Amino acid sequence: MVDKSKAINALVAPLGEAYGTESDEEDSTHILNLPHAVRTYRTLLSGGHFSRSTNAIDLIAPELRTELAKAAWKSINSESGNALNIALGEGTFVMAELVQALIDAGLGADVKKVLGEKEIGEIEASTRNGAGLLVEKLRAL
Repeated sequence: MVDKSKAINALVAPLGEAYGTESDEEDSTHILNLPHAVRTYRTLLSGGHFSRSTNAIDLIAPELRTELAKAAWKSINSESGNALNIALGEGTFVMAELVQALIDAGLGADVKKVLGEKEIGEIEASTRNGAGLLVEKLRAL
């Protein structure tokens, strides 16, 4: 198997940058504010592409999904409050895929430590697209 750690580290490094709140000017430069980047991370964290014929995701590399999810979670949590800020910002769908990948990897308890009931309430009050999906995944923990 080819070592993909350098590629994974390069992909998750931008996720660790501070994601500002709506009142911050800096958040406009975060990678998760770019629609094409959001689609890319969602695809990578889901582990494949959605197939309309089977109405499911065709998994390409499940082990890569798990490695990427673990590294992304570590990177996102390198900055205090970053996970919640991303969940409340443009990265809601990415966080939903990340949470699901971590649940599938048996790491849901790690997520619950950071995104507990208080944070779920904040996300639930959000008007962002995908907030409901993320809350659903977090409540499943």
